[in-house]
Amino acid sequence: MKLFDKTCKQISAALRSRLSRYCFFQRSGFGHNVVMNTKISRIYLNLTRKCNLRCRHCQYILLDKKHFDKNKEISISDIENILNKYDIDNCTVSAEGEPLMHSRFSEVIELLADRNISLNCVTNGILLDKYFDVVAKHIDMLIVSLGAYDAKGYEEIRNAGENVFGKVQDNIKKMIAFRDTKKENIVVAVKFDLHKNNLDHVEKMILKGNALKADLIMFGNINDEGTGDFIPLFREDAEVVKKIEFLKEKYSHLKIQWPVLIDMHNKGYCRMLFEGMVVNSDCSLSPCCHFLGNSDIYGNVFSMGKNGIKEFKENFLFAKNVEELDIHCQHCQRRMKF
Repeated sequence: MKLFDKTCKQISAALRSRLSRYCFFQRSGFGHNVVMNTKISRIYLNLTRKCNLRCRHCQYILLDKKHFDKNKEISISDIENILNKYDIDNCTVSAEGEPLMHSRFSEVIELLADRNISLNCVTNGILLDKYFDVVAKHIDMLIVSLGAYDAKGYEEIRNAGENVFGKVQDNIKKMIAFRDTKKENIVVAVKFDLHKNNLDHVEKMILKGNALKADLIMFGNINDEGTGDFIPLFREDAEVVKKIEFLKEKYSHLKIQWPVLIDMHNKGYCRMLFEGMVVNSDCSLSPCCHFLGNSDIYGNVFSMGKNGIKEFKENFLFAKNVEELDIHCQHCQRRMKF
């Protein structure tokens, strides 16, 4: 286990313990191989490739310009088979597009809820008014990706019509009012993706989230998928750190999840990569949400294929520094969430 121990010196003892729950190492004629634990308890379920927006920073468009033309969605029977095969206790319902565009969205949520699975849902909120009842009743946390604090900024980044921003805001307010009337426990959050160019707008985003009476205001650190179009927020940027620390103190009375700053000197650890699996609308697997599903490389939910995910995990674990990581991992905040 020398290679394992050498690698783990870069991380804390507590983190090493966490890693051991999700993978183990065995000897082979060529050193050590990472072997996936068959116990999968968390999934990120991408319901469909349909979407009603064309966001400028959308990872799927950046990776495949014809992605949304494929109009694919996962079937109820496939979801049932997944639940029968894996002992899932936590599921984030998302999409390679917009999850609420799945033709049987209510049935999907009810199916998952019947298994007593803790549910989160990430949505752009445009169709939310069609599903207030099922969402309020069964979802534990609803995350509405708002992206901007005003209509102009929203239209620019989302490539949306002029009335869409207003509709999303109304849906958030109505969702919260519906929740309160029905005395449900769903947490409603609004989320903004930050980058260097919109950092000056953070305070306005906070005020917008507070005006909408969101239970939680979330800030993500954007991943530009290696395009260079958006500059993520880095820990070594003194201006960024100073700005965020100031706002943390000023708005300490609000429930805010601040962005995780990327550290280019610390390889970190990826929770998504080691603590669950991403299942796409065609049942293909992805190492994480920043990679398109590919059954030939990564396998599908019913067959692990050519061990592509295992190899991806090996490459992550044994990389000696950030520069040796895949470009998508280098600028991703997830690897800094311990």
